[in-house]
Amino acid sequence: MPKKWLVTLVILLIAGLAVFLAAGYFLGNVPLASAIMGTNKPRDLDVEITAESVYSGLEKMNYPVTAGELQQVRDNPGSFTKMRTGLNNEEVSSLLATGQRENFPFRLVQVRFGPGGTVQTSGILYTEDISRLLQDFGLSNDFLDKVMDYVENIDSFSYYAEGTCGITNNVIDLDIESLQIGRINIPEDLITDNLGSIENAVSDVLVSNGYDIRELTISEDRVDLDVDRPLTDILPWLDFIRYE
Repeated sequence: MPKKWLVTLVILLIAGLAVFLAAGYFLGNVPLASAIMGTNKPRDLDVEITAESVYSGLEKMNYPVTAGELQQVRDNPGSFTKMRTGLNNEEVSSLLATGQRENFPFRLVQVRFGPGGTVQTSGILYTEDISRLLQDFGLSNDFLDKVMDYVENIDSFSYYAEGTCGITNNVIDLDIESLQIGRINIPEDLITDNLGSIENAVSDVLVSNGYDIRELTISEDRVDLDVDRPLTDILPWLDFIRYE
């Protein structure tokens, strides 16, 4: 799994849950028609994606955006690995929409933060990349084969999720209030039955990839981060460096 901060954290916490639960739903008693699951227009959360927000987010997260800043990281890697910052809706959404993420199944992602730790996310999920992501969550090959049998003829579908999220010392506190795959509402009991597994899986992935999350808190139009990250977290953003 790529060692990418925003990929492994913001999206895998919420949208990653959508993949996991959608896979279980494909194996249930109510098969989902491809015409319904193929819905390819995600819910609009009224969050604007801009180049300005990409660069303001990169600067807040201390990513190098000039050749000189990249040289500074090379000379002193420790200056990059520790991060304490806050990002708004537009910055997070713009970064997720533009970062280079190999085999990452989510596209056109929007994220909106609200009071009391609430968060909404929507986007498009491409099935050809689901297999790798589900493997990263530690699902068995037998289960994975069954899931892919159901979705192999569906190119993509939209998702929407809403809930609350926070992290303290790598322990995730996640509550999903609503989850839609295409136009289908995922049953509440399916969410409840799998919530603990997804929290543990995401935490294990983050720690094994070198992240130490002391605190992640969500408030109105803002997520605050206090994190140690690996140097490899710089890789997906190198294309944004301005060489003058």
